[in-house]
Amino acid sequence: MIDGKKIAFWIIAVSAFIAFLLLLLYLFKSSELSSHRYINPEIFSSYGTLVGGLLSALFSLAGIFLLINTLDAQQANFNKQLFESKFFDLIKIHRENANDLKIGEFSGKMAFIVLQEEFKCCKKIVEAFNKDQKLDLGEDQKLNIAYLCFFFGAVGETSKTILNKRLKEQPFEKEMLFQYFQECQSECAQNINCLFGEKYKIFNGNQVRLGHYYRHLYQTVTFADEQSNKLLTYDDKYHYIKILRAQLSTQEQAFLFYNSLSDLGRPWEQAPGLPLEKQLITKYNLIKNIPDGFTSGIEVRYYYPNVQYDGDKKTNTRDELEKGYRETN
Repeated sequence: MIDGKKIAFWIIAVSAFIAFLLLLLYLFKSSELSSHRYINPEIFSSYGTLVGGLLSALFSLAGIFLLINTLDAQQANFNKQLFESKFFDLIKIHRENANDLKIGEFSGKMAFIVLQEEFKCCKKIVEAFNKDQKLDLGEDQKLNIAYLCFFFGAVGETSKTILNKRLKEQPFEKEMLFQYFQECQSECAQNINCLFGEKYKIFNGNQVRLGHYYRHLYQTVTFADEQSNKLLTYDDKYHYIKILRAQLSTQEQAFLFYNSLSDLGRPWEQAPGLPLEKQLITKYNLIKNIPDGFTSGIEVRYYYPNVQYDGDKKTNTRDELEKGYRETN
């Protein structure tokens, strides 16, 4: 963006210098300078005509740059207002999505607490399956399988068809996994119903409940992140996304964490080859409010060591990352 104020300042400064220089040259060439001699007024009259015409042109040029600067500032303010209007509309939609999430009589943030218990059951079943079948699956694999079973469901023909495709690269018999979920369904449902007093159909999938929710959340974060650095600095973007993060309960942040480690949520941060400035969870501390021990035995800090969590001092690594974000913004 052209800095009209600076250009106008230098035009005026140069104009004053030129005027002074012309004055000296004009006097030297037009008369003999002496404190005892009379200076012909006509000299100053012709000098004024010359310099006046020159300065008029230069000041007009300075005015043009100041006008450009004013128009640019007005356009920037207008663009920022447009961004804020859409961003806060997106936040409003996010709140509506969260409030519309229902499990029986529970809705909104309370529904996420029920879902948290279901995910814990999925994780325990996958852990037992891995141990009993002596599969030696890695932690990342077990977490991904548990989340996919939680999201798509692990009982019923539709869920099985989807999971067979999603898990086709996994080195085990899929029907055996489905059998484990089928056998544990009644017990897990009973435990959850005892906790919340609801008849909840467990392991039937949560794609309808959560699919749109996380797609919209991702859209909202990327909408702010992808704004031009002429419009928003990294610190500006962090400020706006912090407002969005404040809408998320601890359970919602935990599910964002689980989602990001699954095949479904790789674009948040874990996609291979994703540049640092596009690793959104770390960049904007999106899961900073998850307390230690909250995520079913999964160590959040292991997967996201550079998030600045609540109560933590900013590390040198975090400082360097933020400098990089500002430079590449």
